[in-house]
Amino acid sequence: MVAGLGVAVAFVARDLAFPLFVISAFGLFDRLVGEPLMRSRPAR
Repeated sequence: MVAGLGVAVAFVARDLAFPLFVISAFGLFDRLVGEPLMRSRPAR
């Protein structure tokens, strides 16, 4: 039973890890690229 639970947790963690990685990567991209672009535009 413990082994089955471990496998189930591993599958769920793997399924959750990819979206979390994409979200964090997009957040880094937004911080590195988006902020300088927004800062270079004149404020209204």
